Amino acid sequence: MHINKLCCTDTLIGCSIQSDVVFLLDCSASIGSAVYDMQRGLIKDIIGHCDIAYDKVRVAIVPYNDDVFRVVDFDSYGSKDELLSELESLTYELVKSYGQITRTDSALRCMTQLVQKANSVNDHIRTVSSAKLVLCFY
Repeated sequence: MHINKLCCTDTLIGCSIQSDVVFLLDCSASIGSAVYDMQRGLIKDIIGHCDIAYDKVRVAIVPYNDDVFRVVDFDSYGSKDELLSELESLTYELVKSYGQITRTDSALRCMTQLVQKANSVNDHIRTVSSAKLVLCFY
């Protein structure tokens, strides 16, 4: 199996301008542990190349299957290392217990709420030049 990293990393690698990036992480039963780990690896690679900070690139991760669960919000970590630790804690064994089906609509709704909340809270503090969505799927 091969996930084409080129499709989204070109836009994000080396990114240091103010951006809000949301990763949708498919955790449904049809994915399986190998593909799930590939998705997490892709997210980890992208995060590793971004300047993660409140005034630079902020990341949210939305794991989903039957519903959205254990969301990593833009402000729920203090450093890149903490963000990566949150991602590592989302093991396949943990996430598969939350559900079986794929409700991408729920994840997109959550993503919209996260971005709207971030924009309303931080309008006077941050000037976000762009919001990006990375949908991880196989």
